[in-house]
Amino acid sequence: MQNFTKRILVLQGFNPEFFFNRIYTVKGTIYHVSVLDKKRHTYIFNMEQRDSKWKIINAAKFPGWIMNVEHELENAIFGSLTR
Repeated sequence: MQNFTKRILVLQGFNPEFFFNRIYTVKGTIYHVSVLDKKRHTYIFNMEQRDSKWKIINAAKFPGWIMNVEHELENAIFGSLTR
């Protein structure tokens, strides 16, 4: 399993740290991602590769700022793979 973190600016003055854990499954590789909001609520979701793009796969009930940075989360994953 590969673990890494990435700070991403999601709102003016708010750049939380996203925690990524790479997990190998029988269906392929997924990333288990967690992040805290300003009030210290934890959001946990998975990302999987679909059509050569990393997508959030369990996006129910998440605030818009998480969905708005899906592309930045994807870039963080691709960046970790090139290290």
